[in-house]
Formats: sequence, structure tokens, C-alpha cells
Amino acid sequence: MDTLIIPNPILLEKKKKEIILQGHRKLQVITDFDKTLTKAFVKGECVLSLITYLRNKKYLTEDYSPKAFALYEKYHPYEISLTLPRKEKEKAMHTWWKTHFKLLIECGLDKATLKKAAAEMINEQDVILREGTSSFLSFLKERRIPLVIMSASLGDLLKGLLQQHQSLSKNITVISNFFNFDRKGKVTGVKNTIIHSLNKREIEIKKHPVFKRLEKKKNILLLGDSLEDIEMIQGLKYENLISIGFLNEKEDELLPVYKQYFDVIILKDGTMNYINDLLKEILNIS
Repeated sequence: MDTLIIPNPILLEKKKKEIILQGHRKLQVITDFDKTLTKAFVKGECVLSLITYLRNKKYLTEDYSPKAFALYEKYHPYEISLTLPRKEKEKAMHTWWKTHFKLLIECGLDKATLKKAAAEMINEQDVILREGTSSFLSFLKERRIPLVIMSASLGDLLKGLLQQHQSLSKNITVISNFFNFDRKGKVTGVKNTIIHSLNKREIEIKKHPVFKRLEKKKNILLLGDSLEDIEMIQGLKYENLISIGFLNEKEDELLPVYKQYFDVIILKDGTMNYINDLLKEILNIS
């Protein structure tokens, strides 16, 4: 099976031509982070999410990892269930995230630990940007294209990771779970509404300060690795949307559904090459 699938080539080409005609100044990009801008598999193993990385690497007190694993065992079945009602799943996810963040505070998470974790992720290659992501970020930076990263992960750690890659530029806005800190750098709580894997449609971009910069950017390029990532555009009025989905596993089960929601599907933990070629067309980069 090819690594690239375009369910409706004619419709995609129509969207591309319209976006190119209107010019790059009307373009914005919205993306997930874990397993979208980063690889889903490294050395044959599923890559840890940023939250899971903290859990597995034992940065905090000795009781943190077993308690965090217990929460995972209890709530992950809700997250992946195909039969439970949506509201029941969302309620379970909120409880999971809220309880986990409370646990992180109790177990001593601080700024120094977040900074150390970001550096070690790169040095040990435990979290790797998807091939072509650096070029993707550079193209957007050069043309000052707004990039919104919406993630259910830890925003402070995510930004630290981008800083380690020297990729956190002014055109990037991260909407994620950010912490409040005390004077000693200890985490005291979570800022704003908790973002989990199933409520991105409720975290509307129009409620954030960046929305004023995006109002006139009526063309959207959206990247994600789950069906829920489509909901990141909730609350935005747009003219053209090109949605690109990374289907990293369970292809036989999920591909028919992905074809209904994404204009482009990249399989087998593929590269950003298609997206970069698309951006070159839109941004007129030779």
C-alpha cells in the first residue's frame, strides 16, 4: 500500500488552486503535536507522548510512576472505546487529566524538571520530529504564516522541546496545558481550561488572543493524527480547508473513516515531504 492516499483528487486540486490564487497572506496552519509533528515510532517502538515520557523516565518522586500507570490503566479504555457515548468518554478524560495534573504537583514537578526533560528527549532521541518538520517550520517562519499548535500535552514541555530544536519562532502559538509556578519554580496548578484528547472542539481558537491575527486568514491547512484533531478548527470561519491526517497504525480499521474526514492521508508514519511540497506551491518557494 502506498504511503500517500488522496480520497478525492479533484476536490483537493480545486482547494489548492483557490488557496494559491488568494495568496499566502490568507493562509494559516493548525496542527496537533504528538505523532503529527513528531514520529509515532522510533526504533520499531511506539514513541512516548510528552506526558508519558515524564511518567516513564522517573523524574519525580518514586510513587509518581506507579500512580500515573494506575490512572492510565483505569482511564485509557474509555479513551479508545468505540462503543461508549461521547459525553461519558469526555467526562472520563477530564477526570483523568485533572487527577494526573494534581499528581504531578504532589510529586514535585517544577521548571527545572521540564527543562531537563526537554533536553534529554532530544539527546536520547526518545522524541523525534517527523522527517521534514524542520523545513516545514522554516517555510512558515520565513513567510510569517501563523502556525497554531493545539495539543493535549504539556505546553511548557512542548515549547521547551521546540526551543531545544531552535524552532520556537514568533509566528507559532501553542495552545496546550500550561502550568502556573510559584517563586521557586514549583508547579502550583494548570492555567485555563484543561485540554485533553477529546475536547479540542471546545477549546476554540477564537477565545484566544491569537484569534485577532487569524480572522482574515480564511484558508487553513490542518494536520493531525486522530479524527478528533479535525475539531481544532471549531469556531473558525474559513473559505478553504485542506486537512491532512497521519494514520500511523490500525490502517485496515481506520482508513475507511479517515477517507471521510481528511483530504490527504499519510500512512506508515510517513514524512512531511508531501506537506512541504504543497507549501512550496502555495508560498511560491522554488
